[in-house]
Amino acid sequence: MVCASDGRMASADGFRLYSYENSKLDFGLGKTEALVLGSTVQKAVRLFAKKDKVEVGFKRSSTNLPQEVYFKSGDTVLIGQLVQGTYPKYQQLIPQTFLCKASFSVPLMLERLALINPANMWNGLRMKFTRTVKQEDVCLLIGKSDYVEYELSLPVKIDGDEGKVAVQYNYIEDAVKYFSLCHIELTSPQSPMKFTGDIEGLTVVVMPFYVQW
Repeated sequence: MVCASDGRMASADGFRLYSYENSKLDFGLGKTEALVLGSTVQKAVRLFAKKDKVEVGFKRSSTNLPQEVYFKSGDTVLIGQLVQGTYPKYQQLIPQTFLCKASFSVPLMLERLALINPANMWNGLRMKFTRTVKQEDVCLLIGKSDYVEYELSLPVKIDGDEGKVAVQYNYIEDAVKYFSLCHIELTSPQSPMKFTGDIEGLTVVVMPFYVQW
């Protein structure tokens, strides 16, 4: 499900949150929110994938509440019913401070991840942000399976302390793929990870999981 409000759109499941802020997202909703089914958004993405510009708007009911959403490009219009209810206070889940912040090249990260076979991994991906004896900042990408252990080094720029976290392999891929340059912010191995980068307004939050280090 996608929550739309003036200036922001957000979507979340139990483990990930995507939030995008942009002044162009002025739907005329005022102080209300509109809840759009994820399936409706997916259909709109498939239908208008090759369009340069898509108009998004909301139709109000007789009680002045948002009732329908429409996506329009040229002569093509997709209309969907909205979900009634209240969306959770997702903004409270976005970390506002960090102890470790690491900046890195996404193409390099995806190149390293491609060398690891996620199908054989049984405890996700461990990430250690550390400084070497040569004072070089690196992220160690560690994956284990029944037969092999991977440990790949990714050059990063660390702001603050060293840090470590364990997370699902595909969650990392999904979080970073929108950026060319990405920043990961950590507060502890058990706290939500915050991803930002060179797409202004886009924030991704991912929940890690506990492992024995």
